Amino acid sequence: MKLWKRLLAIPIAASLVMGLLPAPALAEDTAHSHPICGEAHTDIGDHTGDNCKDATWTAWDGTSTITYDTNNTAYVYLEKDATRESRLEVKAGYTLYLCLNGQKLESSLTSSASQGMSQVINVSNGAKFILCDCKGGGTITHSSGAKGKGVRVGGSDPAAATFSMYGGTISGNHADDPRSGAGGAGVEIQNGTFKMYGGTISDNYEENAGSNYGGGGVCAHTSGTFTMYGGIISDNQSVTDAGGVTVVGGTMNIYGGTISNNIAKGDGGGIWTNINGFIISGNSVIENNTAVKGGGVYYGSSSNTMTISESARISGNTATGDGGGVYFGGDTFRISGNLDISGNKKAGADNNVYLPTNKYINIAGALTGSKPIGVTTEKTPDASNYVRIASGYKNDAAPEKFSYENDSTPVSATISKNGSTADLVVCQHNWNSTTWRSDSFSHWHECSICKGKGDIAAHTYDQQVKTKAYEKSSATCLSGATYYMSCVCGAKGADTFEIGDKDPDNHSGILNNDWKSNGSKHWKEYSCCGVHAEEAAHSGGTATCQNKAVCSTCHQPYGGLGSHVPASAWNKDASGHWHACQTPNCNEQLAFAAHTPGPAATEEAPQFCTECGYELAPALEHTHDWGAWISKGDGTHTRTCAKDSSHTETNACSGGIATCQNSAICAVCNTAYGAKDMTNHTGGTEVRGSVEATTTTEGYTGDTYCKGCNTKLADGKTIPKKDSGSSGGSSTGSTSGGTGSGSSGGNTTPSTSVTVPVSGEEKTIRVNSTVSSTTATIEDIDLSKLNTVIGNDVKTGVVTIDFSVLEKQIDTVKLPANVIKQIADAVKDPSNDAESLSIVLTDGTSIEFDEKALSKKTAQTNQTDITISIKRTTDSTLSALQQQAVGSQPAWDIKLTSGGKNISDMGGVITLHTPYELRSGEQSNGIVVYYVDENGNRESCETSYDPVKKLISWKTSHLSVYMIGYDENRVTPDTDTEDQSALNGSQVSKLKLPILLATGKGGNRKITISWRSYEDADGYDCYWSYCDGKRSYKKLATVKAAKDRVTSRRLANNRRYKYFVAAYKLIDGKKVYIAKSNTLHVALKDAKATNEKKVTVNQTNVRLKAGDTFVIRSRTRLENTNKKELLHAAAYRYYTSDQSVASVSKTGKIKALKSGTCVIYVVANNGVYGTIKVTVN
Repeated sequence: MKLWKRLLAIPIAASLVMGLLPAPALAEDTAHSHPICGEAHTDIGDHTGDNCKDATWTAWDGTSTITYDTNNTAYVYLEKDATRESRLEVKAGYTLYLCLNGQKLESSLTSSASQGMSQVINVSNGAKFILCDCKGGGTITHSSGAKGKGVRVGGSDPAAATFSMYGGTISGNHADDPRSGAGGAGVEIQNGTFKMYGGTISDNYEENAGSNYGGGGVCAHTSGTFTMYGGIISDNQSVTDAGGVTVVGGTMNIYGGTISNNIAKGDGGGIWTNINGFIISGNSVIENNTAVKGGGVYYGSSSNTMTISESARISGNTATGDGGGVYFGGDTFRISGNLDISGNKKAGADNNVYLPTNKYINIAGALTGSKPIGVTTEKTPDASNYVRIASGYKNDAAPEKFSYENDSTPVSATISKNGSTADLVVCQHNWNSTTWRSDSFSHWHECSICKGKGDIAAHTYDQQVKTKAYEKSSATCLSGATYYMSCVCGAKGADTFEIGDKDPDNHSGILNNDWKSNGSKHWKEYSCCGVHAEEAAHSGGTATCQNKAVCSTCHQPYGGLGSHVPASAWNKDASGHWHACQTPNCNEQLAFAAHTPGPAATEEAPQFCTECGYELAPALEHTHDWGAWISKGDGTHTRTCAKDSSHTETNACSGGIATCQNSAICAVCNTAYGAKDMTNHTGGTEVRGSVEATTTTEGYTGDTYCKGCNTKLADGKTIPKKDSGSSGGSSTGSTSGGTGSGSSGGNTTPSTSVTVPVSGEEKTIRVNSTVSSTTATIEDIDLSKLNTVIGNDVKTGVVTIDFSVLEKQIDTVKLPANVIKQIADAVKDPSNDAESLSIVLTDGTSIEFDEKALSKKTAQTNQTDITISIKRTTDSTLSALQQQAVGSQPAWDIKLTSGGKNISDMGGVITLHTPYELRSGEQSNGIVVYYVDENGNRESCETSYDPVKKLISWKTSHLSVYMIGYDENRVTPDTDTEDQSALNGSQVSKLKLPILLATGKGGNRKITISWRSYEDADGYDCYWSYCDGKRSYKKLATVKAAKDRVTSRRLANNRRYKYFVAAYKLIDGKKVYIAKSNTLHVALKDAKATNEKKVTVNQTNVRLKAGDTFVIRSRTRLENTNKKELLHAAAYRYYTSDQSVASVSKTGKIKALKSGTCVIYVVANNGVYGTIKVTVN
């Protein structure tokens, strides 16, 4: 054996020199790429994915010099088995990552006494070495016959060196290091750090029997640190101590992995150490190791601490001496967790943990393992001494978790004086059977040796001992003396028992100060037994009709009630009159009687009760009994109330049509009024002064005169001389007066001159028109006259040219271009409130043009007159496909022409209305108007049907053929004509209806409600209620359509009132509400608050684009500026006349939706309002 050591020394010097020589660069193998911990990353210990990335490794043949990068780092993998004749040196400041790649790296060197110990790899102080094996099977070893260590980490220099092992095997290394204090055949760590995450250290042999530290697998010394997270250390041997691992003067923690089948000829088959703070934890396994002492673990320091915790397992180990599993010779031995220390033997007998004299286990936490921990002690118990084997918190120090291996003596617990800790002992107990010890839960006999507990039993409180020590209370007026039940050990229980007689003079309670009473007397009572004291009859106090007399001692009522004290004056209400009792809080009605009615109410006076003066009926509201209207001869007429001739009403005459012969006849008083209209000729026309042309003289057609007023209407024309070759026959035209036109014998339809009204909201003019067949032609209009209707200083709204006043069928209208232009300009002008142009035909059909349509039409016609026709279609006017689409349904061909050209695209919105009577089975919301193209295709329009007016309305942007259809899918339950006459006021107030503009004005004990008449209304219902909501809405009055106001009289100044008005229409005898006002909150003239007088807005005309918004700013002028405004709702409520054009929010924000015009109303609490005209482009 000494021979191969000398031979090994020969090449050492040469190898050291060769290791320092530069080497040719190694080719980078891009195909060899994996994490530094092996083929795939695995989290273990402090090695996680955060510090483990894929690396690219360079092939290395195992013998050549490794080339490092500029950071002194190299990643190499062994490409083949290699035998080195020198050790691989990782120099200070360098980092080497080596992947064994399943190959073998061996050394042929042998240690020598002169040159020291050899190793395959030497990690110098200040160097780092990381080992992995991506394929498995890679080995670091010595060749046959060679001796030395596998890896040596560090040295005598304290500069740090590190070795991290993730894979590979360090095996077959034989070390006989001659140095004193050395050791470790597989890995030696001196002033360095070795972290083992994986791989195997096996079949290594520490042969030196001198004074080295042993450690067949691993030896750490001289501040060396060994930390094991995983891997296997097995089948290693040491001729001295520590077959597997030894750490002396360094640091070691085992957090995982397996140390097994190692053999030490001395102590510590698996581990031998004496360091402080040694830990075995996690899932560490130490098994099947063999030694003299401490087959698994030998811990030999007398002053240090060792900890074994979590799921560590020490089993199957064998010792020929003490401590088959663990030999503990230290100071503190801490255990906790799911430990398994079992199956360890000494000479075939159980010997798991061996504790020398005075050594014991410290239980640091709960022990959750399923197997008890066997303990063998150097000292055994005798008749006067016990042996402590463990100590800890009493809930963790469970005797059943341990077994005593010296003999069959059971392990028992003794509790410390402070009650929180316990010792586990083995003892030959000597129980004191005459004296019980106890706590709040149990009792026991105490061992005189170890102070342990015997005969432990829970307290049973079944003893009745009548002594002062157990007395709870002495006898009282309610009970005999009471004692606590007790246990056989003397402990006092919570339950009691009673024994002996009561003591009536010993009251257990107090005499209450509160008086008790009944109808005749009062007393005080003892709180314990209720015995009376100070008992006496009631006295004092005075009875009334409402209350009994009150005792002056106990203050309780007693006796009967007194008599009523009637007042002299009458109390009264609608039910009758009575004398009230003057006693406070008495509501008795004394001498109650029904009212005796006096004279019936008249318009001058109410009806009163003759006994008490109560008003039984209010004075009648004056109702006029109007006489006939009588002309005053000045264009007005007057009527007089037959009841009171001071009540008269005078209005301007109206109606009728003035002609060239007569003034208009008033439609009310049937009397002529005003001037004749010399532009409205009647009575027919005739031609006067006609002269027949001859061959020698010119003729003359004659002048046209009005037969009614003899006014010349038109000059005649000269007729050229006749050709001499003509027959000289007489003309067929009439030369005498007549109604003919004077043309020669054709079929020309005679024309009729008429006037039609052109009106706005405020003004109306009449313009001349001629009617021929079904065509009406508007003659040139004096634009200054037209301006009286559409000027900026008058209210205009919709400009209407109304042909429905004529008694002729009109389906075609011709209009002058300048008239259209002037109306379009007015509608477009933001300062003008003109909204649109509507043309109404004689059957009620109308067509309405919005601003865009008017502007587009003006531009398209190029200042030429236009013709609008709305004609019912016939088969001859429709294509065959259109005929098929229309069938028998009503249809119209709607056209607009100018300058001989047909114009169909309107560039804006056209709204058409036509009368329509629902057919049997049809419902209003099923009606739909369709556009029908030349191919018979139908396209639905936005359609609505008014069941009150019996009118269909639809919107379009072009003119063509339109038909009325019916779509069952559009039908929803129709409540338009449901009879609503049975609804009460509250129900009517909740109806969703169009807005009816109404206003309330307060006077002296009266409020007048007026409203703006609503089209087609047959009447109005007015409802009222108190503002405090103490009654629901009641009907104030129902009036016919001719009335626009109603007055509520004899109101209380200290009450506040609210009203609303609902317009209704009678349809087939059913009452249907068609509009409703908002709630009007109105103050009386003498009230503390005042009403609104006027609402002004920040802008009266607003022009917006679709999507734009405008915020309304409003201001209110009050009737009385010295009072506060009556505000029982929001200061303003907002409404829109057309929700499809523009909406308005509760806060007054207008949003433009689509092209058109509408009006926004800003309404105050009492109904006065301001308006904003909104035009959306």
